[in-house]
This record gives sequence, C-alpha cells and structure tokens, in this order.
Amino acid sequence: MYLGRLGAVSISHLSDYLDLLLGTTSHLVDQLVGDGYVLRIEDPNDRRLKQVVLSERGHAFVTEVWSMRVADMSRRLADMPEPLVESLIAVMSDVTAHLQASHEPCAGVPVDAARAANDD
Repeated sequence: MYLGRLGAVSISHLSDYLDLLLGTTSHLVDQLVGDGYVLRIEDPNDRRLKQVVLSERGHAFVTEVWSMRVADMSRRLADMPEPLVESLIAVMSDVTAHLQASHEPCAGVPVDAARAANDD
C-alpha cells in the first residue's frame, strides 16, 4: 500500500521505510518482481539507479486488499451503537485536523511526498 501511495521509490528508501537491511529488501523486491507485483524502473534523475513501482497486477492486488479492509470496517461499524459511531467520527475529525495542522510528514514518507499529499 505504501508503494501505491508514493509511486516509484528507490530500494534504499523502501529499505529505510521497512527498517530492513538493503540486501533483504532487494531480495524481497526480486521476489515481487518475479511474481509480477512490482517493476524495477530507471530513476529519471539518475539512470544508474533503479526505482520500484507497482505493476498493474500490484495495483489490482492493493485495490482488492483495500476494498476488503473497507468492507470489513463497514461491517464492524454497522454493529456499533449510533452514539459510539458519532463519538468516533468526532474524535477522528479532531485527530485529522490536528495532524494536518502539524505539517509534519509521517514516518517513512519523504518530505516532498508528504507536502504533495497535504496540497491535495
């Protein structure tokens, strides 16, 4: 899902985000490439470097998982008493407003990507 949000990232960046060794991350990326979920592409700023991006199959998988998460959460929320749902909405609105006002990027998200997300 992280790649789906950011698009192309370097293996080094992905390694930092996942808190894995670079070699481990590279091996996992190789497996995902082999399974057709991601592609290695040339870095437009430095042709010597490669970036990782979701393939069409990867996007379809992320969309499917996200849809399952939304459906599961919808089922769970449907069983909650209305006052509790209203309280949850109020708290989440306050938290979202606070986070947006802080203008600090999320851990693992490059500052440029975080700024772009805030500009939307």
